Formats: sequence, C-alpha cells, structure tokens
Amino acid sequence: AGARRGKGRMNHRDTEAGRDRASPPSPTPPPLKGEGPGSRRWIAAMHRSRRCGARRRAGGACRAPAVRGKARCRMHGGGRGSGGQKGNRNAWKHGLASRAGLAERRRLNALLRRGWRLLRAIEG
Repeated sequence: AGARRGKGRMNHRDTEAGRDRASPPSPTPPPLKGEGPGSRRWIAAMHRSRRCGARRRAGGACRAPAVRGKARCRMHGGGRGSGGQKGNRNAWKHGLASRAGLAERRRLNALLRRGWRLLRAIEG
C-alpha cells in the first residue's frame, strides 16, 4: 500500500478525523449545452464586439475588444477607474478662457475704454 494518487489522496483533515479515506468528490452539474464560453453563441458575440481604438507601436490597430461603454480595451485605458474626471477638469490650467475670466477681462476693457474716452474729452 504505497502513497495514494489522484482523487483518493488523503489530506490533513482525513488524518485528524481518523478516517482512512478521502470523502467522495461532490457531483458537479453538467454544463448547459451551447451556453459555455466556447459555444458558437459566445464566440459570435465576441466577434461582433467593438474593438479598441488604440494604435500599437507597430502601427496597426489593437484588436482586443473594447471595455463595455468605453472606446479602449483593458490594456489601453478602458479598465475600471481609468480616465479623467467628468467635465474635462484635466484641461483646467489657469482659467483664462473660463466664463469668469472672460467676463472679468470684458469689464476691465470696458473700464479702460471709458477712461481713454474721458481722457480724450479732457484734452480735446
């Protein structure tokens, strides 16, 4: 009686409980016919899925499927939590082109124009 091999091998729980045999393997339900990851239906869905829009170093397009709701695959920035904040806050640098900055410059330019007009009226 040499060492057991395969599914009948004893483990530490068997020796602690005093049993000399491993419990029989639990029955697994058979896979549904035609519904597994290798089925034609799944493969067809994979082929129809949108592709990543990234360019590879070799110049060709990445052929991996894009993450649902994004334009890139998981390797090119389509993963969960990737990307910038909503509202393009990454582009904010100094505020010169913001609504408030433009309004401030318009007020300042209007004040300067009034000042120049007043100066010309006093001189002329």
